Amino acid sequence: MMIRNISLHLQHPLKHLLSSIPSFKKRSFSLSPGEFAVLGIESSCDDTAAAVVTSTGRILSHVIKNQISVHAQYGGIVPSLAAEHHTINMPYVISQTLDDANISIDQLAAIAVTRGPGMPGSLGVCLNAAKSLAAVHKKPLIGVHHMEAHALMARIDSTKNIEFPFLAFLISGGHTMLLVANSVNSYTCLGTTLDDSIGEVFDKVSRQLDIPSLKPYIESMTTNLQDESNNSAGEALDRLATIGDPSTHKLPLPMSKADTSSSLNYSFSGLKSATFRLIAASKNNGSFADKADIAACFQTTATNHLVSKLTKSLLFAKSELGISPKSIVVSGGVASNKYINSRLTAFAHSNNLLYFSPPKHLCTDNGVMIAWAGIERFKLGLIDPYSITFKQRWPLQDLGNPI
Repeated sequence: MMIRNISLHLQHPLKHLLSSIPSFKKRSFSLSPGEFAVLGIESSCDDTAAAVVTSTGRILSHVIKNQISVHAQYGGIVPSLAAEHHTINMPYVISQTLDDANISIDQLAAIAVTRGPGMPGSLGVCLNAAKSLAAVHKKPLIGVHHMEAHALMARIDSTKNIEFPFLAFLISGGHTMLLVANSVNSYTCLGTTLDDSIGEVFDKVSRQLDIPSLKPYIESMTTNLQDESNNSAGEALDRLATIGDPSTHKLPLPMSKADTSSSLNYSFSGLKSATFRLIAASKNNGSFADKADIAACFQTTATNHLVSKLTKSLLFAKSELGISPKSIVVSGGVASNKYINSRLTAFAHSNNLLYFSPPKHLCTDNGVMIAWAGIERFKLGLIDPYSITFKQRWPLQDLGNPI
């Protein structure tokens, strides 16, 4: 009798638990004729993200759980901790995403997921989650290349009409890469960084300048900061640089010597070291004004490097590859840097290129870009078996090769 009573007592909470899982809820969501929806799941680094996007570009939901506080004390991302917290966060992120979209898994056309490149432990979490959902609900699975997702992100807005081929400039904390996007699943790499990425160097220089401690000064000397939601070290440097004078110091332009000037690749380690030496030799004992000048000089030199190699790459694409792109898409976290964005926009206009960049909140890693890349691939019938595994290193130009 006691056992029977316990069983009856548990029926109610169990029923409540099942009703809280999106696939068990009744949905009232409807799609337009010919429209379909895809769930995108991303956890290649330290953000756990998911989104539901439709084939017409409607973003029905977008959820991100970051791990900034988890890794802050270590001065960088700890792979094992990142994987552990992805495992903790993933069920809730997916559940919240489906709830916000008011859609069930059964109503999805497919499930897209980041397959690589990235940190193995992190990739394993999102890939296993997507494979399990797809297999249980008998949905097509689409393994997405992280960098292709960034390259295609701006195409979500059909009014922009971004046609192939176009230049895709991916600049972030993990990448500095210029590509020709020939079509979905086909890319030609023109240049990439030989060492540090531009975003990584921005963050390191910012920390070396101890910019976080200067926040009150920066805010008192700049305006219109209310709309700034990203408080990264790189963005702090961008703000500080607006106050400084880039002509007060001279830093070496990377890859400009005779033996490297013709290369289409990027290098930032030498510029980083030169900037560190400049900071150490600061004549005014690291005053606010001097730090602002150094920040401006560094940012200007780094951007000059980007534009210089971009100019050579465009000429190479036209003369050697016979490709005349009509537009350039700039994506990745550094694309939100206002100074760099303005310089790249000017470059595009001076070369008769249309300039596109996703909204700031979609420049960094997110589930929307994975879902949209999944949609682009799904339309072409590019479906993957449930047996696929993650690819830690995956050159984008190898994307179209048989696996």
